[in-house]
Amino acid sequence: IAPKKISEDEHGHLFLLVNNRALLFLDSAVNAFVPAHAYLHINENWMVTGFAQQPGTKKYWMGINGIGLAIYNSATGNLSYVGHNTENEPLIETYKKVLSPSDFLFDSKGRFWFSNTDAQYFSMYCHNLKENKPVFANYEFMSVFQSFYDIEGIFEQRDGTVWIWGMKVFGRY
Repeated sequence: IAPKKISEDEHGHLFLLVNNRALLFLDSAVNAFVPAHAYLHINENWMVTGFAQQPGTKKYWMGINGIGLAIYNSATGNLSYVGHNTENEPLIETYKKVLSPSDFLFDSKGRFWFSNTDAQYFSMYCHNLKENKPVFANYEFMSVFQSFYDIEGIFEQRDGTVWIWGMKVFGRY
């Protein structure tokens, strides 16, 4: 097991994203991490590449390898994803060609950050949720590095600075 991210939702539930392949949920009844597909109503065969709860909502955002963004709304019990956008989530439509989103961050300014990898390179995305418009999309570093690089994570400091890191990547916004 190679943990990628441990996160806690606003209800105190713990989630463990493993190797960009599986999402686990801490089941307090058995005191163990178990597959989260039953809790989030997702297909048990989906490879989860990214995960975060949107603050102030009951929405859980996931990256699904080969599918793209998926959003489970625990208030309604609905799951939306490309080709099945039950709740008409605008970002699912906006980023329907992004097939492997990961490294999710909802920042204090109401922006949603994520990375994506395809056959060629990693790229960065930032979307202003309040205005429903991209801040930037498909930003890549290949033109700078001229060789392979990797994005491993995105983090926000208390002062609002956003850090992005990975192999050959270390920067702030």
